[in-house]
Amino acid sequence: MSQVNVCFFSIWERTETWIATGKKLAENGVQVFHVVTPREYFDMCLANGVPKENILWLRIDDALAAPLDTESLDRIRHYEEITGISLKNYLMMDRFLRTRPWEEMIKYAAYCFRRIHDFLDKNDVRFCSGEPSDTHDLVAMLICRATGRHYGAPFDIRFPVNRFVLWDSEIEATPFITAAKTPNDVSPEMLELAAEARNKILNRQRMQHLAVKRKAPSIGLKFISRVTRGVIYRAAVRSKHDGHMYTVKSVLFDLKYHMIPINYRRNKLQWDRLFEKPVEGEKFVLYTLNYQPEHSIDVESPHWMNAYEVVKSISRMLPVDTRLYIKEHPSALGIRSPQYLKMMKRLPGVRLIDPYVDSHDLLTKAVLTVSLTGTICVEAAMYGKPAAIISDTFIGLFSTVRVLSHPREVADLLRKPPPVHDLDHDLRVMAWMLENAHEGTIVDRITNPIGTSEENIKLVSQGYMRVINAISDGRIQPRPLLDGTQPCPAS
Repeated sequence: MSQVNVCFFSIWERTETWIATGKKLAENGVQVFHVVTPREYFDMCLANGVPKENILWLRIDDALAAPLDTESLDRIRHYEEITGISLKNYLMMDRFLRTRPWEEMIKYAAYCFRRIHDFLDKNDVRFCSGEPSDTHDLVAMLICRATGRHYGAPFDIRFPVNRFVLWDSEIEATPFITAAKTPNDVSPEMLELAAEARNKILNRQRMQHLAVKRKAPSIGLKFISRVTRGVIYRAAVRSKHDGHMYTVKSVLFDLKYHMIPINYRRNKLQWDRLFEKPVEGEKFVLYTLNYQPEHSIDVESPHWMNAYEVVKSISRMLPVDTRLYIKEHPSALGIRSPQYLKMMKRLPGVRLIDPYVDSHDLLTKAVLTVSLTGTICVEAAMYGKPAAIISDTFIGLFSTVRVLSHPREVADLLRKPPPVHDLDHDLRVMAWMLENAHEGTIVDRITNPIGTSEENIKLVSQGYMRVINAISDGRIQPRPLLDGTQPCPAS
């Protein structure tokens, strides 16, 4: 077995999980490195015993002060050609960098490319991991694909179980295979676990972090503290050197995080005029809005980030006797203003449904459930109900789920016979996911303190070791290039 060195890429509070997991991996003889963007994570790595030479600190101020690295751009263009990846597409997935001028975006991307490439080469890193929703992660993904390295994106599995998956790309499509190679190869024990997970879903249990997110945003001392810290420290100070951080302009006029609790209360005041209850016996398609901005939209469905335009595309093509029920994400109340929601409500045949109506009561009656990447389509599949996603995630593997390339195709599905529910197939898909998942959760400590508990870090590190060992002994191979050939091994 060959040595596999690992590099983690910082992402908000989840960085604490990466540092703690890295310490556990180091105890097993793994060489661990870290790429960070803010000063506080650099200091955190040092405080936790990470050698300074094992840390790469990327600074956007250094990138913008230097001339554009045209040599790196030439190399990026070559990597685009052989992998089929578009750097511009990746940069537009970064909710923070895409608010900056193009000249700053491309300078920072070229800077990250050279620094990360040199760092991975110097330390013979073969496995990178983080959340691929920011520029340094996505640039690392491009480098990994072109040079025969591996990038693992960890996310909690979309079932009500305590497991996470290390996906082999920026989207939740294919897990790193460490056990069953296909759904036909799953063990009886995993089939039983899949049946239990399905029963939990039918009993309306959800992923743990979704329940936490449902708490209403408050206005008080904590809110004032968050706004002060967010605008004065993060936007005005930290963004000067941290490329993965909102600027004062972007937080006030683009992201508008400070408006979430205010909009929430404005929506509550207009609740009866904004939202409706379902009408008994009415024929409808259910479309659920996503929490935004978030990886599931920015990265997994990046061409459909404008919720209003998606709803408009669906509504204008539906048959005249079919309503479009729009359900706001309960955790997103306040992200979209009353004016924005009213624009949707005015579209032909649209009903804006009370966010607190149980989704299960809706999806079991809908002629079709639609989401960009939402877990609601997993829930619909468990009921054997027709569903559609507008992305290429694993959800499309279930028997009653169809994958669309454009929102207007929703109407086309209604003209076709409904898909046949195959429960055995669906349970095998679930079991395959579960068998290649790992015990533990990737949730950050702010969402749930269990994320950084000693027991959870132990489980997470064991999951990483399964993947590292599979890379080491050759069971996991690099993704082929666009022409089907294997990339040249990393130097």
